[in-house]
Amino acid sequence: MKVLYTPGTTLNAGRILRNGTGTLAGSATSSLTVNGVSSLSFATGSQVLKNLLVAGSTSTLNTNLNITAGNAAGSVIVSTGATLITSDSLTLKSDWNGTAIIGISGGTITGNATIERYMPARRAWRLMAAPITTANAPSINQGLAGGCYFFYKRPRSWFWHTHNRRHSS
Repeated sequence: MKVLYTPGTTLNAGRILRNGTGTLAGSATSSLTVNGVSSLSFATGSQVLKNLLVAGSTSTLNTNLNITAGNAAGSVIVSTGATLITSDSLTLKSDWNGTAIIGISGGTITGNATIERYMPARRAWRLMAAPITTANAPSINQGLAGGCYFFYKRPRSWFWHTHNRRHSS
């Protein structure tokens, strides 16, 4: 069974339980609000939503899900007391017009998410950072293999610097 809903609308579900091969078919303009324990499986070719709101209990992604980019980019919001288990299947898309976001959430997101960032095709320096907070998370420096190194060249030698010592060669 496949549940289709009209693009541009929001499906409000109290609880979605998958029995067998049932799937949801999303679109780039449709949204889903889930209020109870849910098992979310999306049909191949329809694994996209504009917005996902987990308003209560626990929802688990069983298939890939893309949250749309664009002028009115989509979002994922997990309300206080709710949990979204991504099963490493959530992608926040990005394009020239905008990037999908994790909205202000009081709940918990468990698992990995892929966060895309559109970069225009021009030569330029870019700073990439992750404005995410969580308990006991490593700093960006700690998260990099071996810590953060800064390289600079002097007239006859190369120097690099770590946060606790200086080397030259």
